[in-house]
Amino acid sequence: MINSTCVYRVVLEYTNMLYQELYKGYDELRGADTMLKDMILTYSEEAELRGIEKGIEKNTFEIARKMLDRGMALADIVEIVGLPLEKVQTLAQG
Repeated sequence: MINSTCVYRVVLEYTNMLYQELYKGYDELRGADTMLKDMILTYSEEAELRGIEKGIEKNTFEIARKMLDRGMALADIVEIVGLPLEKVQTLAQG
């Protein structure tokens, strides 16, 4: 699996090199690199957060599945894990 932090750092490095070359002939481009860096960092942070959220959601479902396998009541699973009753019922059926 590719580390998203490494990817965005490489993209930033090459973007900086590109803008340095462009600045040589076009002063109006100055500052565009800062804007692009901010966009890349924001995207990277959002992607990382989405990955964390997906991991948490997957873990929550795994815990709920184990609780169901041990015969715990649906209401208890909903209260402890925090999933909606409908999702726990779906897990119980499938």
